[in-house]
Amino acid sequence: MIDKPMRVLHIFSGMNRGGAETMMMNLYRKMDRTKVQFDFLTHRNDPCAYDEEILALGGRLFYVPSIGSTNPITFVKQVKRVIQEKGPFAAVHAHTDFQSGFIALAARLAGVPVRICHSHSTSWRGRA
Repeated sequence: MIDKPMRVLHIFSGMNRGGAETMMMNLYRKMDRTKVQFDFLTHRNDPCAYDEEILALGGRLFYVPSIGSTNPITFVKQVKRVIQEKGPFAAVHAHTDFQSGFIALAARLAGVPVRICHSHSTSWRGRA
């Protein structure tokens, strides 16, 4: 029997050539994808720089509108639906700012055992 790799869902705004996205792709290229496979949920429904490479490496791409274009309840429901329909996921890792808490809630409601909230930002636009 061939075991499937465990899947980890990473959430980014979009998989373009930003610092966090490039770091994640550097890790993804080098890891043993027979043991762990990455999937990505983004808020951009247009093609991004790393999309084709993600698919070529065996990852999957999913889309939900950002919390700013819906509302928190709808956003949590949409993320939860993706997790339930496309999983199971061993972990969900949110690389977003304030949306991360809502993503963690959706993952918890969907039964994901490991939930990581990780903001790569060094500043916040709204600060005076």
